[in-house]
Amino acid sequence: MDKLCQAMLAGRFPPWPEILTSWQKAFPLLAQLEATPQDPVWHGEGDVSIHTGLVLEEVRRGFLELPQLSPPEKLTLQLAAIFHDIGKPLTTKTREIHGTDRIISPRHAEAGRNYLCLRLAALGLPEEMEAAVLALVALHHHPRRLVQDDAPPARWRQLARQCPPALLYGLEMADLRGRLCPDLDAQLEIIELFRLRCEELGLWAGGDPWDAWRAAIESAFTGRTLEFQRHAIHQTIRDAEAGLIQSVEEGIARAWQLKDPAPQLILLWGPSGSGKSEWIAKNAAAAQVISLDAIRQEITGKREDQSMNGQVLQAARERLKALLRRPGTVVWDATNLRQDLRAPLLQLGFDYGAHVVITVLKTPLPTLEARNRQRPHPVPASVLARQLEMLEWPEAGEAHDVRECRRS
Repeated sequence: MDKLCQAMLAGRFPPWPEILTSWQKAFPLLAQLEATPQDPVWHGEGDVSIHTGLVLEEVRRGFLELPQLSPPEKLTLQLAAIFHDIGKPLTTKTREIHGTDRIISPRHAEAGRNYLCLRLAALGLPEEMEAAVLALVALHHHPRRLVQDDAPPARWRQLARQCPPALLYGLEMADLRGRLCPDLDAQLEIIELFRLRCEELGLWAGGDPWDAWRAAIESAFTGRTLEFQRHAIHQTIRDAEAGLIQSVEEGIARAWQLKDPAPQLILLWGPSGSGKSEWIAKNAAAAQVISLDAIRQEITGKREDQSMNGQVLQAARERLKALLRRPGTVVWDATNLRQDLRAPLLQLGFDYGAHVVITVLKTPLPTLEARNRQRPHPVPASVLARQLEMLEWPEAGEAHDVRECRRS
């Protein structure tokens, strides 16, 4: 584990300038925070670096309000504070709103998680802590949205299964207290309402928010295979989070219509050099594999030839449809980095009644670059850099199951 992380875990509070100096090489965007402006109305304290330092101080003060936090949870919250706005240099721009130029940073939370997802390994964190930091960075605005939308319980459970509500509460309270804005008291009240609603729904203590539903489905289908039970559980949770059902009884009734056995569609996620072929050989040797590179070789004669990508994709989709008409596992072997490109493939899986999985091959950047150089068909460094710029981390609701496979 990184030395500063070890210090924070032991109870020391390194100041923000020390963290900036120590981590700018591993996270170059940290060096751009000072040059990234914020809207003076909603962030009267100044630039993103000033705000981040204040949020880190407020997180540390907030430990007194959350005395139940363990040392690993305190480290997690500090890291989330440090990185919560790291996506702003990538997204900040000026837009005219009601006749006035305003500074905005649309979707900076998601951009920050996308930037960090393969870089955070540089700190040597445990898997669970790394996942929590990424979730906090991406979701730190969601508590306010749930309250303001008067969201149904399923959306609260969806958030709670991705990140502990108490940590979200602690980060968002610090995020608000670390700024100067005219409606601060009203915003703080919203976050208090978030805490109260989590307590009402039984989510504040953590744990699996869908545990009771899982148990009810397993009980309803005791005579069925574990694979069917798993599919029924994931489909029911997906339906609930999408607002299609309101009770587990509805989910059980719908589950009787599921295919048994159902086909399984696995989309691999990872930039070039992530080890997709190695993963398939080790974990899905009996599966049917659809490889865009292989189909490109068939059609153009060259794996790297991008001139007929439309025809390649159409051929791959037709093969996928044919394979999903019968039981078995199909692996879609491509980078699948962008959400808009993988969404139609995932929807095909849902349409054909498959159990749909995204397997994330989470490979640290140095390993990724080294593996790419060693591949029989390496991609140019510029192509890999472009992949890293445009990648989008899979959201929990995109598939029945999103599984992380951490690569060393």
